Amino acid sequence: MNEYLEQIAQLLVDSPDVPTDESDVADAVSIVQTVKNALDYLDAARDDNRIKREAIANLDTRASADRALIESLQDELNRRDGHVTEWQAKAIAVQAKLNDAHRSIGQLEAAAEREKHNARRWEAESHEWQARYEGMEAALRIVLEQAGVGK
Repeated sequence: MNEYLEQIAQLLVDSPDVPTDESDVADAVSIVQTVKNALDYLDAARDDNRIKREAIANLDTRASADRALIESLQDELNRRDGHVTEWQAKAIAVQAKLNDAHRSIGQLEAAAEREKHNARRWEAESHEWQARYEGMEAALRIVLEQAGVGK
């Protein structure tokens, strides 16, 4: 066998990238066929790598688009979260005003109850004063009649 063919055969057998053994390089025809098979194998591997690189590039493009979409959604979420926070603050303020109104209503009801009590007391006192006046008027008439005044 030719010295170059023997070197090629040895390189093929020693290569971890090309699946060959001693029987694949037994003679010149086998070496040529093994070289052809190795080239076909390497060409297929190169095509497979190209396909994988294209798939990776497509995935990277999609990942970039997904990242942009996620960022956009995050911005929208932050914006809406700001609205929710603002609404919560307004709800807390309304609740505080409602609590103040309930306190005021309670105070007004207590004041109204005191005023009702005072009005009943004053009515009772006015009846007492009316009765006293009428009693004093009757007593004064009696005294005046006995004294002979006004006849």
